[in-house]
Amino acid sequence: MKKIFAMVATFAVFAMFMMAGFTRIETGEVGLRVDVNKQVLPGELLPGSWNQTVWGDVLQFPVRDVPLSIVDGHPLTSDRTPLADFDMTAAYSINPACVSDLWSKKSRTFHGVNSHNEYLLMQQFVQTTLNTSATKAISKHPALEISNKQAEIQTDIHALVTAELKETGYGECLSVNSIQVRSLVPAADILQSAKNVVIKANELKAKEAEVAIAEAESRRMSAIAQSQANQRVMELETQRILALAVREGKVQTMILPSDFKGIVTTQVK
Repeated sequence: MKKIFAMVATFAVFAMFMMAGFTRIETGEVGLRVDVNKQVLPGELLPGSWNQTVWGDVLQFPVRDVPLSIVDGHPLTSDRTPLADFDMTAAYSINPACVSDLWSKKSRTFHGVNSHNEYLLMQQFVQTTLNTSATKAISKHPALEISNKQAEIQTDIHALVTAELKETGYGECLSVNSIQVRSLVPAADILQSAKNVVIKANELKAKEAEVAIAEAESRRMSAIAQSQANQRVMELETQRILALAVREGKVQTMILPSDFKGIVTTQVK
């Protein structure tokens, strides 16, 4: 009985030792084997595989949706004005077949490190590319229009990053996605200047309206005065014609002024 118990215990310890000497490649990651001489062996270890770490080691790298961000950026607009705030997030993915080459052939300065001290393949390189592309995209727009250009800027950044990765030879290995601009804030003095422009424009419109009203009233009064003058001319002309006719004996009529207030008497013969 003691022998059986000892065998079971030994087997359990051996099993625990073996389990402790293996690591599993998780979904969304790719592994590389490192031998006892610290040399990286060719070929990637795929998700779901178990790999022994008793002799040598296994490195694991996230290859899907590795986060990127820009926080409190101040890129220049087309009118050379720095934004008060620019924030954005993005993510990039790595072709699993490229992991071995990227780790073995590229400088460690190209890679980043997460909070768990795990390497993020090409994170620094892609972050720099993202920063440059964002700066170029924003520099196309004036500060006063930038707040309405979020969707266009996101599209431009994606196109610029993709083109840069392709040009530098990483187009088949790296791809950027999930680009989202979260904050686009022009400088405070630019916003105040724009506000002042609106205020002045409104004041100008009000004054133009006042001038237009005054001009219309002036034309109305002028038309009234002209009408009265015409009427007076017509009255005088009528009186002249009648007076001439009376003098010539053509009209047996007494012409009285329009404002006559006397008494007229007639005598019948």
